[in-house]
Amino acid sequence: MSNDIQNKTACLREFEEKEYQEITRQFMAKTAAYVRENAMAVIERIKTQLDSFMANIAKQQKIQMIPVGQITLSLIRVSAWEEKKLIRMDAYDEEQLMGRNVAYQYIEADWIFTEWQAYYDSLKNAVKKKGKSLYIKEASIRKLMDRSIKKLVYILAATLKYTLNDADYLEHFQECARAEGFIISVGEYMDWQKVLYAEPPEVDIFFNLDRHPLVFQKLENKRYRDKEFCELDLRHARFTHCDFIRCSFEDTDLSDVCFVDCRFKNVDMKSGKLYGASFIACILENTDMEGIQTKWVPFAEEEQETDVYREVVYRECLIDGELTGE
Repeated sequence: MSNDIQNKTACLREFEEKEYQEITRQFMAKTAAYVRENAMAVIERIKTQLDSFMANIAKQQKIQMIPVGQITLSLIRVSAWEEKKLIRMDAYDEEQLMGRNVAYQYIEADWIFTEWQAYYDSLKNAVKKKGKSLYIKEASIRKLMDRSIKKLVYILAATLKYTLNDADYLEHFQECARAEGFIISVGEYMDWQKVLYAEPPEVDIFFNLDRHPLVFQKLENKRYRDKEFCELDLRHARFTHCDFIRCSFEDTDLSDVCFVDCRFKNVDMKSGKLYGASFIACILENTDMEGIQTKWVPFAEEEQETDVYREVVYRECLIDGELTGE
């Protein structure tokens, strides 16, 4: 290896470890702050566009019936360097990503790239200030910036998480014929996807001999009496009009679970997780939640986190005789 190549490699490595890390940290912090401040408007716009997309699919299905197995919302990586920053919505048949694309539509994504130009300028100026322009060229700067796009997709997924988790409440959702196991996911186009909504076949929690996954289960009008929910993964499940009488929860993950019009009486949540859960119009009587984790603390565990959770929500609930608000 020539001295010139060695110098370039060492120079780039040093820049990555120092200036690049700090500038990227600032870029992500500013981007996240902007998205938080404008989240409501962004969410409403994407909800409207997704609802319209499903309405158009329903119209197509009247001409040719192809049930939809998956809808993806994907950030287009190459659009980061184009005038229009884009998210692409795609609908696939029952084979999902491996199947036939039956519809697609683009959504503008400028809101997640508001700091992109400033990010580029900061890196460019840092290279110049350090006198490294000879070794760190335009292509290297772009390559470094491209690494951050995956983090932008995490922000996209976090922003849409709780909206897409309730996608079946969209006006035109039920008009769209869906294949068994239908899912909605967010990710990068032609790359990884994170599932934020799913319609798995219903499974009996306490008679699951084949050990089917319980995540995203949608259970209605169930009566659980003297049941022990032990070491279960119930993330993203939705319980509607269900009763929990003299039940216990131990080492069970209830993260992002939604309880709608449910009744809890003499329930002991001994251990597990309740991050991001919501209780809507529920009655809780003598329900002990002291043992279960309700407060998510980012990076509290060793594994890398790629998810975020809101506070536990109690909306119009009656808790030991006291009514909660919004």
